Amino acid sequence: MKTELLGISNNIKENIDKILLWSKSFQKVCDGKVVLIAGDASKSELKLLKNNNIIPFSVSISNKNEVNNERIQHTIKYLENCDADLLMITDVFDVAFQNNPFLKFDKDNDIFISSEGLRLNEEPWNADVIKKTFPDKIKNVMLDDIVCSGVIGGKKESLLKLYQNIKDLLDTSLDGHNIKDQAALIILKNENKIPNLKVFNLNDGWAVHCAVAGPSYEFKNWNLSSILKERYNIPYIKDGKIYTENGKLYDIIHQFNRIDDWYNQIKLIYA
Repeated sequence: MKTELLGISNNIKENIDKILLWSKSFQKVCDGKVVLIAGDASKSELKLLKNNNIIPFSVSISNKNEVNNERIQHTIKYLENCDADLLMITDVFDVAFQNNPFLKFDKDNDIFISSEGLRLNEEPWNADVIKKTFPDKIKNVMLDDIVCSGVIGGKKESLLKLYQNIKDLLDTSLDGHNIKDQAALIILKNENKIPNLKVFNLNDGWAVHCAVAGPSYEFKNWNLSSILKERYNIPYIKDGKIYTENGKLYDIIHQFNRIDDWYNQIKLIYA
């Protein structure tokens, strides 16, 4: 089966080190191709991507401050013409791969996402976004797990349908926040509108979201350690690799740049 990694970025030259950490870490563990939706890229930036085995998909970004939300429509456009069977669609600047993420896909599910380990009523940022953008939905989701839109995998046709549903839901949202794709994902999950969905937890070793599961500013100042320890093992880093507390290597690490020491160790591995 054809596998693929997909992300989006503008300002390619400015962010090339982060882009290459993302792409090269994937290429070390997986044979699939890497595609970057390249916003407003110059000829030299497109050449730079190609020289590093990244296939550019050129798009125009209409609002430079809305790249996160515009990525939904650009992702749909790409998926409509994509020939891959399985994809990972992720953030770019703060994602790296330690193992092949496709190996945990099973035949009974079509979409694969992961919990951040917290519920909406335990973490202020996500709850605030939903209150501002989907105020009529907030009561229904407050006890739900926060699932992350920055790391999504699955079958091509199912991903296309998911992103179309996210876009349709975003079209009904209020303008209270400029990053709301994750809010839409949480709501769709709550309303059982993502068929054949697999949600990995922190102990599964598929993905870890370090902003809330490691010693980040948020982790310390929101007192998340005591909450997480009731349900999960707290991740740790050793020699630049991030593990579950029982020693299982995570396939995907996300938001590692929120923790300076972790970021520095990881950069050394993929420099």
